[in-house]
Amino acid sequence: MASSSQRSAPADGVNPDAIGWRGDYSILVECKTSRSDFFADKKKAIFRFPDRCPGQERWYLTPKGLVKPREVPKGWGLAEVRGRRIIKVKQAQGGLINERRARADVSILYSAMRRVSMGVPFDAKTGRFPPYNAEAAK
Repeated sequence: MASSSQRSAPADGVNPDAIGWRGDYSILVECKTSRSDFFADKKKAIFRFPDRCPGQERWYLTPKGLVKPREVPKGWGLAEVRGRRIIKVKQAQGGLINERRARADVSILYSAMRRVSMGVPFDAKTGRFPPYNAEAAK
């Protein structure tokens, strides 16, 4: 898997670990395996400008006990991996479509469509496009 420094960021510097859609409603997931990585997120654009970033509903997915529910930012949900199961610990806020977030969602979809139209291969094993290489694009 590419490191976050190698991946491109399609929507205001946000490059989620996973995002999916149910119709026009998006669910964003950030996966964390260390407390330092979790707390480093507070510097990201999604916390400084939450309505300019993707995800109508936003979740953290962590190993059991890594993060306390009270540490999870307002509006975010917390789910934990427990063996082969995922357990909801704190429900995310969501429900209504936020138009500004929807525009950020569209930018992620546009980025993926652009890459496909340019013939950039999608790696189904990692669930990612390869990192953008400006030198190779010249």
